[in-house]
Amino acid sequence: MNRSIITKEDVAMMSKINKDIIFWFGLIFLGIFTGTTLMFRDVYQGFGSVTFGAVPDFTLTDQLGNSVTQDDFSNQVWVGSYISTNCKNDKSCQDLLEMTASIHQQIKDDPKTRMVSLISHADIFSNKSIISTLDVQHDHWKFLNGDPQLINILATRCLQKKLPIGGYDTRLFLVDQNGIIRGYYQADRLEEVKKLVKDIKTLV
Repeated sequence: MNRSIITKEDVAMMSKINKDIIFWFGLIFLGIFTGTTLMFRDVYQGFGSVTFGAVPDFTLTDQLGNSVTQDDFSNQVWVGSYISTNCKNDKSCQDLLEMTASIHQQIKDDPKTRMVSLISHADIFSNKSIISTLDVQHDHWKFLNGDPQLINILATRCLQKKLPIGGYDTRLFLVDQNGIIRGYYQADRLEEVKKLVKDIKTLV
């Protein structure tokens, strides 16, 4: 009867296979552990792992007349809003601006954050009249406008709600470093605004 003989080469090969198996299992475990840790970190901090889609591509004009695209906010966390060009004559819209300005003051010194307000008006000078009474750090808070219909489409997609051209919405939306919308917050509810500021710090 023939007996199989285990050679040194066989032992070396089996040892290598075992090491490879341990390596790949370890790598898979590390990936699962890291993903689970990040997910529970978000949940524990009250943020959650739910997302609401990506911000569509855009090219608009800011209050200084500069062309701005979504790429200008890459690797930054930003808060978006949709305001009316008649904001001075609308108390709810004015309250929205004032609360947004308050958030701006809290995070403006962090280079990893930005504020973005979409304005449904093609005249850049209209933007300046709206922000003339606000303490705005222009490189941090961008007031963007362009074709009213395109602005409205962008705002509707970001806020996931049909909005009138030239109108506004009292919700703010939070966008992460990858251009993904992470949450919505009522600007007229102080507790939600506090949560927004907390979530910004979580993402940064």
